[in-house]
Order: sequence, then C-alpha cells, then structure tokens
Amino acid sequence: MCIEDTDGPSAVKDADRWIMDDLDWLGLDWYGPVVYQSQRNDLYVRALKLLEMQHLGDGQPLVYPCFCSRADIRAASAPNAGDGFMVYPGTCRGLSGKVVREWLNRGKRHSMRIAVPDNPDVPGDVCRFEDSVFGLRSFSLPREVGDVVIKRSDGLVSYQPAVTVDDLAMGVNQIVR
Repeated sequence: MCIEDTDGPSAVKDADRWIMDDLDWLGLDWYGPVVYQSQRNDLYVRALKLLEMQHLGDGQPLVYPCFCSRADIRAASAPNAGDGFMVYPGTCRGLSGKVVREWLNRGKRHSMRIAVPDNPDVPGDVCRFEDSVFGLRSFSLPREVGDVVIKRSDGLVSYQPAVTVDDLAMGVNQIVR
C-alpha cells in the first residue's frame, strides 16, 4: 500500500491510520509494508531527471518549464471552461530558449510540464487501452489531457509521476482510482 502524502501543506494528521483502519474494517489487506510517498522523493526526482533528458521527434524537449499561473490558464481557456477542467493551451511550450533562460536566471516561478504529442501522425497522440470495466477506451492526449504538470511551482513532484513510479516499483497492474 502506498500512502499519497507528498503534498505536506494539505496532509491531514493521522489520515494514514484512518485509511488503514477503514481497509481493515472492510476486510481488505495489502501486500508488503506501507510505503509513504513523502519518504520516496529521491525516486521521483530521479524519474523526472530521466524525463528531462528526453526529446520529442522534432528535437523539442519532452519536459519544459511553464511560467503560467492558474489565472493565466483560466484566462486563456475561459470560453471553454464549462466543465471545470481546462486543458493547458501550451503557452510556454513554444517559448524561445533565450526567453526561458532569461526568466529562469531571474528566478521566475515555474512548474515543469511534460509535452504530449500534438500531431495525429505521431504515435502517442491517441492513447488506447482496454479497461476491465468499461472496455476499449481512447483519449486524444493533446485535446483531452494536454501537457501535464509533473513538478509543481512550489518544487513538489506532482501526483501523476509519483503514483506512476510507485505503481511500477510495486508491480501494480490493475488500478481503481
């Protein structure tokens, strides 16, 4: 079992015990020791460093700094924000290296995003998989997901890469979230 407690400011004291007590009450058990994400940050940082060394087919970096605030993103997608989920419009993905270096040197606050393919001819634009409950599922990554934050502007590794590293390390092959 993995306790997702990387977001220290939002963590609730003793929530881990409540979760384990509830699972025990339901008669559910887990394999191996309880793992706390807050104690595995070095693994997540190593995974991000590996991603930062990768490039897309056009030579662009797979991971890039994003200087947009949530307000900036809301403003860029205001007409389409009806469902509460906004796909990042890619504002910082196309910044020149000169601008990025200048802003980083000035210490401008930023997150790190992973670029998803944005070309139907490139493998990976559409993600397809067989869901055990809902059957064949298909998502257009650029239109339905967008470039995901993998490291927050406060320096914390975000949820998605942390749980991916944990699931791989623990051999998880079925997930219900």
